[in-house]
Amino acid sequence: MSHSEPTFRLLSRRGVKFLAVEFIIIFLGVYLAFLFQNYSEQRKIDIEKEKILIGLKENLEYFRIFFPGFANNAQGNIDRWNSLIDDSNYVDFSNWRFIQPQYDYKVLEYALNADAEVIGFELNSDLSLLYLELEKLRKAEELITQVALLYQ
Repeated sequence: MSHSEPTFRLLSRRGVKFLAVEFIIIFLGVYLAFLFQNYSEQRKIDIEKEKILIGLKENLEYFRIFFPGFANNAQGNIDRWNSLIDDSNYVDFSNWRFIQPQYDYKVLEYALNADAEVIGFELNSDLSLLYLELEKLRKAEELITQVALLYQ
């Protein structure tokens, strides 16, 4: 038995070295797989974020450019109607149509439904406030349309 004992120790050392090398290879493989998966997920999030931010920028530019015109037009109508009412005249509203929604805010809705990782909390809060105001406008237009359709 004394002759086989050193062989057993030699195999044991080789086995431990082999096991350590295998462990390192497996660990590196799993670690690299996780790194790749995290990179891939972050890339998807970045692409989604860019898509949403570009869409939001286009929508906000639309609002910035056209809302003052909408407001001026509405104010002009209100001023004209008030002057007619002051003169005891009334406007025929039956030909007025307010088409809803006048504002395409699908991108805004999409952004609000996106993952928290894509849109941060602060931006989500601001977009929620904007969405709430747009919903108020939509509801007001809907009510105005109902009144205009009933008025003869």
